[in-house]
Amino acid sequence: MLMKQKNILIYRLSKLKSIQVSSLLYIYIPLFRQAVITPSALSMVYPKGIIDGYPRDQFLVDLMSEAERDIRECFASGAHSVQLDFTEARFSLKIDPTGQLLRDFIRINNRVLDRFEPNLRGRLGVHICPGIFSIIFYIKFD
Repeated sequence: MLMKQKNILIYRLSKLKSIQVSSLLYIYIPLFRQAVITPSALSMVYPKGIIDGYPRDQFLVDLMSEAERDIRECFASGAHSVQLDFTEARFSLKIDPTGQLLRDFIRINNRVLDRFEPNLRGRLGVHICPGIFSIIFYIKFD
């Protein structure tokens, strides 16, 4: 029998083949992993010019605080782990082959990750993939 209880799947085994089991065996399995956008990706929405009264440095401080809050809310909602989708990592090397943009992105993300306690850091992950930025179609004509 499979039951859902407080965001945890509980397998209840009451019979094992023909042998009656007097006690129930519970196996706890975390229910979900939540993916969130990285603060480095959101950092790209600040325009190249300066917004009067709201410098880029203040924008980044606010952005990192909101990213931290977003991740903490995922844990508070029952997520076993939170994955930061860092698809812009590979994209950054295409628009800046020197790697400086990538280093800036990593610095922003690390500043957010450093805010978490060690027991939560083990439940945080960073996912890097080509994303939609690397889709290339090859067609062979005979």
